[in-house]
Amino acid sequence: MNVILFPDIIDTVNTKEQKGPVLRFLDKLKKERPDLWTLVYQTMDKVRNASDLTFLVRQKWVEKLKGTKLPIWEFRIPPQKRGGVVRSYFAYKKNCQNTIIILSVEKKQGKSEANKDDIQRAEKRDKEVCI
Repeated sequence: MNVILFPDIIDTVNTKEQKGPVLRFLDKLKKERPDLWTLVYQTMDKVRNASDLTFLVRQKWVEKLKGTKLPIWEFRIPPQKRGGVVRSYFAYKKNCQNTIIILSVEKKQGKSEANKDDIQRAEKRDKEVCI
């Protein structure tokens, strides 16, 4: 599968920042929680080498995102862990079920629900790049 981090094209005319919000999050995670970053990296590598996400759905690492009517899914990497999990919200690229776009990502601790702001951000980005 192809994995694209939002945004795949970044406007560098108006800003010196050349990394999108997902990549900036992953850079920060690598510094603060290298163990969790490694697990995210390994999972994304498995996704890139897979033909679909069935194996992750069966293991409960991937499920449809609750609280939205749009076809947005979430990775929970790992599904549960005392030190926290990374939730990556993604959608399939329009007319291309072999490509996913990571729309937003967050680190969660405990049994807290998904952040409503992150869900809204993922919905907005989904409308920009997936529809």
